Amino acid sequence: MNGEFLLDTNVVIRLFAHDLAVKRQFDANPDVLLPIFVLGELYYGAQKSALAQANCERIDKFAARIIVLTGDVATAYEFGRIKNELRLKGRMIPENDLWIAALARQYDLILVSGDRHFAEVDNLRWESWSPMRSRRDAELARIRETKVRISEAFYHDPELMVEHYIELQRRHGDRLVYSTESRSAGVPEDAREAGGSEEDSQAMP
Repeated sequence: MNGEFLLDTNVVIRLFAHDLAVKRQFDANPDVLLPIFVLGELYYGAQKSALAQANCERIDKFAARIIVLTGDVATAYEFGRIKNELRLKGRMIPENDLWIAALARQYDLILVSGDRHFAEVDNLRWESWSPMRSRRDAELARIRETKVRISEAFYHDPELMVEHYIELQRRHGDRLVYSTESRSAGVPEDAREAGGSEEDSQAMP
């Protein structure tokens, strides 16, 4: 089998959407295969879209320049093994993804997908081709996520807001920003962002 990567539907869609991270990986790796099951999902999505003919033609062109991998008896056997393994785990995944995983495991290919449930499949090599983020970017993303949780809780449950703020204080205490007004009241500026003022929004990293 000539090939190393097997593309899932969501990765092809990202490629069609000119996702730079996916395009760089796709261009750098000529040994890329497409499961026949993914091709079916792409055509289904195209058929139900507003531009069915144009989208189908785009898929036609893509399929013509990539190797489409079909299944056989060995694929069906692998499908049955994987489905039973996941049944025993109690962690079933969608039926079509079972077939895609079966092809990948049958030919020992690296499955490229944004679906994390593929991690449930034993002995399956899997990656996402997501953009690389620095450690600082990842930390800032976690801080923003916690800020959103605080802002939402401020409106719905004051006690929960305090709980989330304590979590933020524990994880990022030296990074918290207080305004002059909120410092005297003991309220973090992060919690005041729910008010939506321009001054508050500038305090976000």
